[in-house]
Amino acid sequence: MLPYYVGFIRDGIMHPNTPARFGTNPICIAFPKSERNAAFVLDFATSIVALGKTRVAYLAGKTFDEDVMLDSHGQSTNDPRVMWEGDTHGVLKPIAKHKGGGLILAAEMLAGLLSGGGTIQPENDRLGAIVNNMTTIVVDPSVWYP
Repeated sequence: MLPYYVGFIRDGIMHPNTPARFGTNPICIAFPKSERNAAFVLDFATSIVALGKTRVAYLAGKTFDEDVMLDSHGQSTNDPRVMWEGDTHGVLKPIAKHKGGGLILAAEMLAGLLSGGGTIQPENDRLGAIVNNMTTIVVDPSVWYP
């Protein structure tokens, strides 16, 4: 499966008239509070905007201030209708260009492969449902700092 994704990243985020290969793919990193420090939580989508936010904007009839998606022809757009209307939908643009694409791939592989839930690639039969996998890696800090 990795060669499939490597080739896909090389070719860009969207080929005209093809389905999306990646979703929001959030990453969350957290550290518990300690005696001296407050807890820390970093939680963000690896796309410029989360898919759920495009749905909220679409239902409200609003557009985004910047182009955060590509339409089904690979053109940048700020109009969330491309994600929800028509036979071929648009895709979310990654944060940080190619670096964000790498984060998206890593998140997709960790969540899809390690959980056993698969990915959103077309060969994964979704039966009309969304793929919403999660992998959690927990590290006990007391192992290093007893």
